[in-house]
Amino acid sequence: MLLRHITKHIKNQNWFAVGLDFFIMVIGVFIGIQVANWNDSLTKIKRENTYLRENTYLRAVAADIHNDVLETDEITVVATSRVSALSLLIDKASNWQVPNGFASSRGQINVEQVTTFDQSSEYSIGIELFILSTLDDNRFAYETTINADGIGVIRNKILVGKIQEYYAQVDEIINFETSLEENRTRLIDAQQEVDILAIDLLSITEMAEQFSVNQPLHAAAKNYWLYANRHITLMSELHKEAENLIVMIDKELKQ
Repeated sequence: MLLRHITKHIKNQNWFAVGLDFFIMVIGVFIGIQVANWNDSLTKIKRENTYLRENTYLRAVAADIHNDVLETDEITVVATSRVSALSLLIDKASNWQVPNGFASSRGQINVEQVTTFDQSSEYSIGIELFILSTLDDNRFAYETTINADGIGVIRNKILVGKIQEYYAQVDEIINFETSLEENRTRLIDAQQEVDILAIDLLSITEMAEQFSVNQPLHAAAKNYWLYANRHITLMSELHKEAENLIVMIDKELKQ
């Protein structure tokens, strides 16, 4: 339409109208270019904001998982000492040898081999049986990411899947720890039935004598030993998965 007007004005030698048409055309082109530049700038800003949000979420999740690594280390130390104390106590009470594993319908259940409890240690065996450390389940960053639709911001969907799998594994361990705590309570109840308290600070020999003549106490100790041993394995597996996931997140952040 504009080109037709210019042609008509040239034909009529209306140079003022021709100049005005060219001015309008130049302004139109200029505005078009500016709008395109503005759109490109807005797209770039939006993309940068998306990357910033993604990095913020990933760094926060990685920090929580790093805390899980430290927590699994602490839990493993406590759990190993507990299994060591239980193994020695049960052995003294019934000459029981720690098995290498158990065959089951789910396959072979491996047993964690721990060092023998040091009877000269400053740690009381009664206290070692009593104390229990479990996961705090700190996933604030992950939940914030989900609630803020941050999962959709993370571009690497394989990484998203790994993060989700990790917290599913955490959930399974927390469910297991519920059973672990129940078995701990059964052992404490059985000890209280024969007036054994953690604060009594009995020697290993004194406690073993009680365990050897009291079948419910002995059975509760064995059940707790099995759960406590499994706890070490679960902490080791989670520790490994957490470290692998941190490496994946760090790699993503550097891209």
